[in-house]
Formats: sequence, structure tokens, C-alpha cells
Amino acid sequence: MLNREYLKHEIDVLPDHIVVKLHEFVLFLKFSAIHDQSEKAIFNDLLTASMSSTDFWHTPEDEVWDNA
Repeated sequence: MLNREYLKHEIDVLPDHIVVKLHEFVLFLKFSAIHDQSEKAIFNDLLTASMSSTDFWHTPEDEVWDNA
């Protein structure tokens, strides 16, 4: 929490035109964090779907094709 308080103090001494730019940057960081989490979730969903669609090939009868 010490970092948050320090950051608040630093923001309080900035000129308004810099605070506007800082706000834009904070919004960008929030968007980026949400976007990254969303991309990871989509990737994990695709990976799960891919693995589940090939599970039926792992049978003793299909072993002859493992090294093909």
C-alpha cells in the first residue's frame, strides 16, 4: 500500500495537462490487462477444444497410426 500512497502524492504535484495524459495511460494499462486475460482465456479454450477433439484417437486399435 505504500507504493499506492506514494503514487497518489506524486500525482498531486503534477500539472493538470500531465494528469490528463497520465489518466489516458492508466486507461490503456487497464485495457491491456483485461485484453491479455481475455486472450489467455480464449487460447486456453481453443487448446482444450483441440485436445478434446483428438482424444478419441487414443485407443489401442489406433496405435498402429501413432508413428505415421
